Order: sequence, then structure tokens, then C-alpha cells
Amino acid sequence: MLKVTMWGKGFPGWKDDKSLVDNIEATFGARDYFDIVYTMPNGVQDLFPVNTVYVHSMGDCHGAEWEVDCEKSTWPLATPDVIVSRYAFEIFDLFNWERAKEKNRTRPILRGHHPDCADPEKLFPLPINQTREVDVQLFGAVWELYPIRMAVADAIKKELIRGKIFSHQGYFGDEKVEPTNSSLLTLPPGSVDPTDPALAHIHARYAVYAAALRNTRICVFDSSKIHKAIRKFHEAMLSGCVVASDMPDEMEDEVFRGVIIRLERHWDGQRIKQELEWYLKRPQLLDRMAIEAFKRAREHLVCEKRVDRLLQLAARARRGDVGYWFPYGFTGGCREYTDQRKPDWCP
Repeated sequence: MLKVTMWGKGFPGWKDDKSLVDNIEATFGARDYFDIVYTMPNGVQDLFPVNTVYVHSMGDCHGAEWEVDCEKSTWPLATPDVIVSRYAFEIFDLFNWERAKEKNRTRPILRGHHPDCADPEKLFPLPINQTREVDVQLFGAVWELYPIRMAVADAIKKELIRGKIFSHQGYFGDEKVEPTNSSLLTLPPGSVDPTDPALAHIHARYAVYAAALRNTRICVFDSSKIHKAIRKFHEAMLSGCVVASDMPDEMEDEVFRGVIIRLERHWDGQRIKQELEWYLKRPQLLDRMAIEAFKRAREHLVCEKRVDRLLQLAARARRGDVGYWFPYGFTGGCREYTDQRKPDWCP
């Protein structure tokens, strides 16, 4: 049986004057209470007991300061047994062996691809007898990191493309939530009640987003200049919405080929309009693509699969595996981060 504990700095029982390992011992009764310790995006320097596998996952690496986002939060960590990224190529862009030697981080560890996931209990298609009300809808933040989103947003605003723009759900406003009857601080350490009133505003926002996905025939966004298989792919595919996007540089053959409407990053609004209209005139093709995409998402992109891969990584580290592990194919091509840095092999 898998027992998951969500706990750390700021949680009940935590003492700021103790290390993580000392806190674990004080709160749970043993320094080796956990078989796996998982941190994201900020890690710790603790030296864990020999039978504990420490897995650290990077956060997003597309911010204005690439080094601050990922390099400076990960390279100083001396103790992880495994370092993973949600995006395969970042392992080579940021943590290839040549760079490891430059950073004096040559202790043999395992580095791997740990793709993101989506929750099928919250993301699912409409019943077969219901009609989607929106033909085309743009999802996600719109700024220069996402050239296709910028082109589509402009075309929708100019009424060149008939569609809607759904505002980004990931960034909450400044409103303060004062929940009543919250149990988050009174439950046993590591326990979380998903129905707690303190989480209600998060669930409400996500429910609006999920409903918009399942009520749309074609969901438009892109993988960014960094070519990432972002979570929106997973969410749209689970919702029965056909994705219109450029092709990410990972999981192309296993997940995306043949089930997304492929857009090119250099296309203008008129060319994108032509592509979308071609598919909208073929509703049966869209239905087949949506069904196949849903099947692939349930096989590869749900959160149970993400947990499985975490357990696989820990098992590999426990038996002494080092180097790199990639459960899916990827392309190590050229991309441009927001600080204008590119992989070493790019012109």
C-alpha cells in the first residue's frame, strides 16, 4: 500500500531551527520514516538515511532569470539521489554532464524525465449526446513566450477567427480567502482534506476551467518557444477537446502524433484560421481525434502514471542506477529561453 504524506516547512509540527531530517524524526518518530522524500521546486541539503531515496523535481525553467528559476535552485543541492524535470530536454539543456563538471556536481546520481499529469476525476468529456457550444477557444497566458497564442488572440480580437479567449487560471488575484471551519491545521501531520473550505476557491476556479475545456471542440494554445508538453495538453485531451498547437519536442510519437491539429509557430492569424476551418468542416474527423487523444491521455498522462514513474525512479536509484532515464522519446533540438539563452549546440 502506498501512503503519501504532504508535509514540510510551515506545516504543523515543523521547527525552523531543525533540519528536515531532524523534523521528520521529531514529528514522525524516526529519521528513516519515509522511503521516498520528494521536493519541488526548492530542495534541501539534508543527508538522508541510506534507505531513504531523495528525489528533487525542478519547477518551471522559463522565467526571465533562467539561472534563478532552475539552475540556482537545483545545482547547489548536494544530496539528491534523483533530479527530475517535467520536460525531457531540460535535463540536457541544464544538467548535462559537461555542465555538471563545471558546477562540481559529479556525484553519480540519476536524472530523468518526470512528465506532468492531469486529474481524470476533474477532467472528462461531455456525455456523447451533448453538443459542445464553442468551436474554437484560446487557453493560456498570452505573451511573447507563446507566439501562436499571440497570433490567435490578435486574430480573435480582430474577428478574423471566430472564437473565445479563456483567461489564464493559474494566476490568482489579490483577493483574500478567509475560510471557516478549516481543518488544515488540526489534522494529523501530513494529512490533507481535499474538501476543506480553505481549498474551495481553488476547486471553484478549476471547475470553471474544466467546464470550458469540455465545452469546446478545438482548444488552441502552444508549447511555447521552449517546445514543452505543458499540462494544458493533458487537460484538453482528457476533456475531449481537440488540441490545436505546435508539436512539443517530447512524447511526440507516443502521445501527440495524429491527435492534435498541428500549427506552425511562424503562421499568421489568416493561415491558422484556414487550418482550423478545415477541421471544423470535418466533425467526424474531430470526433475520432478526440477519442484517440482521450485514450492516450488516460494511458500516459493521468496522475497515477506520474506516481508510477516516481516509484520507478526511486526503485532505479535504490538499486544503484545512475545517469539518465527517459520513459518517452524526445527531440533535443533548438529552443530559446526567456533570457535568450539557447542550448549549447544551437546557432
